[in-house]
Amino acid sequence: MEEGHDNQYQTAIKSVLEKWFVENKPYAPYQAYGEEQWYVYGEQGVLQAYATAIHQVKLSGDTNFAPTINAFASKTRAFYTGNPNRDYKYQILLIITDGIITDMSETKKAILEASKLPLSIIIVGVGDADFSAMKELDGDDKTLEYNGEKAKRDIVQILLFLLTLELEALAMRAEDHHGT
Repeated sequence: MEEGHDNQYQTAIKSVLEKWFVENKPYAPYQAYGEEQWYVYGEQGVLQAYATAIHQVKLSGDTNFAPTINAFASKTRAFYTGNPNRDYKYQILLIITDGIITDMSETKKAILEASKLPLSIIIVGVGDADFSAMKELDGDDKTLEYNGEKAKRDIVQILLFLLTLELEALAMRAEDHHGT
């Protein structure tokens, strides 16, 4: 991370927080790479948690989503199990990745199970990897299936961050051109 300049992950975090998270719910549980969960306050809290975590983890090797999705689903399930009076809180898992999923079969199974819970998964692809295989996880075109069983609902949204930035830049250029 270069001081004063955001990397792709930081830019993606800011974009997602700006577009999808409600400002009147400023506290967010944050967990990075299997570390203990803690709560952060607002965008700066999330970015500070990222900056701390990035220096504590090794970023290489396989890109396995299933363990993260399973852990998140387990915590969501535990939150609601045995306590019907608990306030309903919809959970959102944000995964930002620069790699191709290496445990696709296990990830499909994890998503299928998670589709039974009050949660959604936003996967943001950053960088220039070929993320085309991830489209299968997003049920917009076809319901996700694993071993003949269909997901209860579409809980995954895939965003290719580089493409999003390019489209926004094109839109701004077009707007500037029409304004002159």
